[in-house]
Amino acid sequence: MCKRYLLFNKQLLIYQKLKLHSPYQNSCNNRWFAFLLLKIPVTACCLVAVASLGYAQEKKDTTRAPIQFSGSINFTTNGISPIPAFTLGKPAVLVNLSLKKKRLSYAPEMAFSVQGVPWFFNNFFRYKLIEKPKFEFRTGMNWAISYSYPIINQNGVDRTIARGERFLWLELVPRYTISEKVAISSITFSGYNFEPGSVKRINYVSIIGNFTKLPLLQNFYCNIFPQFFYLNLDGRSDGFFASGVLGVGHNKLPLFVSTQVNTTLTTSISPDPGFKWNVSLAYTF
Repeated sequence: MCKRYLLFNKQLLIYQKLKLHSPYQNSCNNRWFAFLLLKIPVTACCLVAVASLGYAQEKKDTTRAPIQFSGSINFTTNGISPIPAFTLGKPAVLVNLSLKKKRLSYAPEMAFSVQGVPWFFNNFFRYKLIEKPKFEFRTGMNWAISYSYPIINQNGVDRTIARGERFLWLELVPRYTISEKVAISSITFSGYNFEPGSVKRINYVSIIGNFTKLPLLQNFYCNIFPQFFYLNLDGRSDGFFASGVLGVGHNKLPLFVSTQVNTTLTTSISPDPGFKWNVSLAYTF
């Protein structure tokens, strides 16, 4: 009995050490095990819960709208986050999924480097408060985790460790439709970081132009999304930025090629995010 107790304590200490100090340069097995253990079950439970709710409601009334599933896989030369001032600085793969039933939706987002190293994981729960032909107003909540890989010195040896920061975000998105191809929208994020020793509060407000399905050659179209946004970190540093997405798609192909740029207008944030850009290929389904 005593030997079993000592063995259990030893295994528990080894697991906690792997979770808190997973070296980047070592095998990815430990990092992927912790990532799958902590994040994938959460997503699966959310998907099952939403799907079960929708199934139960449809069983009562088959005339109600079915659950809509969609998604995209985006390959990019430089990962740019939903707040464009934050970038990965290297090629990335972004996976966006969506389960929607009437006004309620659940949209998980996963981002990795091309080597498979986790960057961020978002869980958006959204609800359309107002849904009119010309005006929509959506609100949402996002439970997210963002990964960084700082270098620390342990016993005189530099090691890169995996560090996860948990965020809770609130989202407000009004949208006004001017015509079939033109709309104007705004996105407001207010986030709180639960981890010590980092930025605690992030506030982001943007104004976005939406020019979609602009005809080019036969079956080709163009989308343009210019954006101006304000970013505030902990109420101590802030900045104004300009960003935009320009892309081309085909009406009969589920592919979309785009480029995104972001530049600083004025800021007290250090280091200055500066000018960033990328080229992306998205596959939608």
